[in-house]
Amino acid sequence: MSKIKELDLRLAAAISDYNAECAEIHNEKVLLIRKAVIKCSYCEKGSRLGKWDFIQKYWRPLPSVVVYTYKQYPDLNCQIVCPLCNARNTIFSHRQQKQLSRLLGHPEIKREEIFNTVWEQFGDEKLKKVFRLLELN
Repeated sequence: MSKIKELDLRLAAAISDYNAECAEIHNEKVLLIRKAVIKCSYCEKGSRLGKWDFIQKYWRPLPSVVVYTYKQYPDLNCQIVCPLCNARNTIFSHRQQKQLSRLLGHPEIKREEIFNTVWEQFGDEKLKKVFRLLELN
């Protein structure tokens, strides 16, 4: 076997090991975020973030804007739904807003990995289910 081919094989093995390690770290990070306890602003009971639902809100732009598409607001303007009392908690005004911002501030982690169910809502239309997690670790 040529030296170049041998180096290519070693490099491929190293990349494979690196990718496996990254995936393991990512999964551990997701589990820690899902296990974080958040208290509902209404019933004041705490439950793991992985049991909450997430509602992504979209709004039409102001009338002065020519393009009539929906605009996605940052996660702070979204809502999480308490699994115990079904109350919608706005992240922006939640008393644990700093903790939620820190937990949700990882762009490499999708909402679907954290929350029990992810919903979308366009303006005042009905909620549309985007994703449902079948198991909670």
